[in-house]
Amino acid sequence: MLTHVPAQPGIADDVYYRHELIHLTGGVDGTEVSGYGHQDFAYGPPGRIYTELPIARQLQGMWVSWLDEYPDGSFGGGSFWQGRDGVRFGPGYQLKNGVTTVHDDVVATPSFSDTGRVATLDVGMGSDSYTFDFDASGSPLHVFGPMTASSSGRLPARSWCWVEYAGGMLTPEILDTVTEMYALARGRR
Repeated sequence: MLTHVPAQPGIADDVYYRHELIHLTGGVDGTEVSGYGHQDFAYGPPGRIYTELPIARQLQGMWVSWLDEYPDGSFGGGSFWQGRDGVRFGPGYQLKNGVTTVHDDVVATPSFSDTGRVATLDVGMGSDSYTFDFDASGSPLHVFGPMTASSSGRLPARSWCWVEYAGGMLTPEILDTVTEMYALARGRR
């Protein structure tokens, strides 16, 4: 899926973001493995990196990507964003029954653990709804877990969902501080 955010009041430059779901298979030390991956690419003005673009700085509150494998060998999944508090931003896509559809009306409602991490996520995407439960964490901002319910009643044999949720932590100032370490590599020192 390719998302385009055009220049507009409060957004100085056009930005494009591309996301691809990937089912990975292979081996690790002689053991067969398979699972989920995604690739994403951001396109903006020359010389800017993702953390300097409006999606990261002004729009994104939550980013979700998931892949489901069903008993019959078919796949489903998708990806979407939710806007920061007060920002209406909910683009995404889903793969369902071999067809990819895009949406601009995705609504996600998280619940949180005692430690402030996303524990469950209820998602409405077009006429479909999904529930995800998270049982693993990769960082203070990232949780992982399976789809546990869907409006179709169809449940996957295996499911992977990845969520990036920072609450209000990823401000432009924090992003600038984090990317400062790359200034030399970017020729800015």
